[in-house]
Amino acid sequence: MSDLKTESPAPREKLEAQIKSADMTEDMQQETIEVAQEAMTKFTIEKDIAQHIKRTVGQSPDPFIS
Repeated sequence: MSDLKTESPAPREKLEAQIKSADMTEDMQQETIEVAQEAMTKFTIEKDIAQHIKRTVGQSPDPFIS
């Protein structure tokens, strides 16, 4: 048998967002940051994180978000 153990990743510290340039309102930026932080706690694969962000932010009723 294999002695390899699959360990779950260590809990991530609270990640801090750095916005360098944006054409979103402050509210939209904050919502997007919260969605991204949520995605990073739920998923470990970048593709899954990106999909979650795209789906969640894409549901916004704001017509400027697609």
